Amino acid sequence: MDLYLSAEQAAVRRLAADFVDREVVPYAAAWDRRESVDPGIVGKLGEVGFLGLTIPEEHGGSGGDHLSYCLVLEELGRGDSAVSRSTPPPRACSCGGSPT
Repeated sequence: MDLYLSAEQAAVRRLAADFVDREVVPYAAAWDRRESVDPGIVGKLGEVGFLGLTIPEEHGGSGGDHLSYCLVLEELGRGDSAVSRSTPPPRACSCGGSPT
């Protein structure tokens, strides 16, 4: 059993870590004090391809796997758990279900 990340998964993790350090960490304390996350973060998540990560590219997604999705959630949660909850679960995107 291979327990190492693929090169693509490692790249997704680095991208997520860089995103969090740049777009989440500097603002997380202020968002926490306001008890509200800046809604603009959702658009930024979409711009880097984190929304619809597990959706095939031919259907408008990023074509990532579920482990990559988990790695992104882990990094987002490191910055602010509320932001990590801003990404819909794969089943909601791929099966027409509700993201809540």
